[in-house]
Amino acid sequence: MKIILHESKFRSLFSLGVSVVTESSFSHASIVDNRGIRWDSAALRGRFGEAAKFSKNSQRRILVFDLPDLDLSVNHSHRFKSYRYDYVGVLFWRIGLHIEKWWFCFEAAKKILELNGIHVPTSKNLVSGKDLRLALDSMGIVGKYMRECDYGKV
Repeated sequence: MKIILHESKFRSLFSLGVSVVTESSFSHASIVDNRGIRWDSAALRGRFGEAAKFSKNSQRRILVFDLPDLDLSVNHSHRFKSYRYDYVGVLFWRIGLHIEKWWFCFEAAKKILELNGIHVPTSKNLVSGKDLRLALDSMGIVGKYMRECDYGKV
């Protein structure tokens, strides 16, 4: 399994807004299962599900954490497809207001890690990209920076 943290896209108001609200340089997170399928909870899709392939031209920086002993099982990925996007959680992140079983991207990554026995402490009321990075870094799991367009080449 891999956890991917995506840096903000400077041409996207939503991406910049998420970074500002969550006080992190990361505006998105996704999970890659051991079959190579990338999953996320995306605002445009409105729910947790299979993510689109990265654009061959995307220069957006990502930080990829490889967790080969963990996996997002098929059972979990299909069960979580019913989880809607947590717009409330993103808008009211600073005060910790959100809807249970609705996930924004960082919540999805945190829950998947917790299902695999990795605790992710949060600096505020809800999880941010910075919290995910700090939790993985503290376990000695070092992420690798690359561009989205280079992801499939490694």
